[in-house]
Amino acid sequence: ALGCVSWWMIPLTQNEDLWHSYCVRYKHVSFKPKSYTWQKLFKTHLPSKTFCPHLNRMNNDLLPPLLKKLDESLYQSKSISCSGEGCTYPMKNLWMCCEQNCMFIGCGRRDNRHMLNHRELRGHPFTIKLSSMEMYCYACTAWVGDDSRHEVERERVSDIIKQFRASTSTVIDPAIAARRSKERSLSFYKVSHRSPDSLIPLIAMEWEKKWERFIIGDDDDFCEKMDNSSLIDSASGTVKNHIRQHHDFETCPLLMFKHFSEFYGCSPQIFYNVSTRQFLINPNLGPYYAAAERAQQDSDEDSGSISD
Repeated sequence: ALGCVSWWMIPLTQNEDLWHSYCVRYKHVSFKPKSYTWQKLFKTHLPSKTFCPHLNRMNNDLLPPLLKKLDESLYQSKSISCSGEGCTYPMKNLWMCCEQNCMFIGCGRRDNRHMLNHRELRGHPFTIKLSSMEMYCYACTAWVGDDSRHEVERERVSDIIKQFRASTSTVIDPAIAARRSKERSLSFYKVSHRSPDSLIPLIAMEWEKKWERFIIGDDDDFCEKMDNSSLIDSASGTVKNHIRQHHDFETCPLLMFKHFSEFYGCSPQIFYNVSTRQFLINPNLGPYYAAAERAQQDSDEDSGSISD
């Protein structure tokens, strides 16, 4: 009898329409990467930390009118500006809402925040940065499709963005896009997993603000060396007294700083030693990097791979 049941179940387990319905009903996912079957997708864990469930809104029926709106707004008109009343920010600062029958165009939160105001008023989660063709979900507070995200999400977003770029004349340097995605993903390095004698890097606020504009797509040309000289007293050669975080400097995880210093360069390198409560200038970082990498690896093993 068991053998008969197993034989009868074979066609059922191979029925992709059935697995599709399971994905929609139980996992609330209506799309899949080309490399997946619906059965494989149903059996794949999609952690909320690295997978955006709101991607379902970006279905294939929505894409044609969205692409048409992009083409008409950006490339058939001579200029485009924010839809906010009296706002004249140019395309480099603009976002477009990806909700069907909406497609509001607004400036970013570092300008007059018309797109964020639109999100708060209408509740639409998805926007696309017009100058860089990258997608952001307000509901998940995440750049969807970045390196740190689940591969199911990455493949879906990659397919959407390819359609966006193919339908417009926007030219995006792949190297710039890859660097931006990688540096956003560095936020996954855990600051909390410090050894007692670990170091906290200091980054001059002026450089950090320029880097932020690169991260959000406002500046594709950013490649400036990290200059911390504004934090140093020129007379004594030591760190200035009374410098303030968020005003004079920002901090970041040690492994994030490792990437910054290797890619951009940094002079001088300034750190706060947690155990001695003292500032250090240009210390030997080898042991600290090794400890931070071990802590990061242990943290990843405890929480599971971000692409599981």
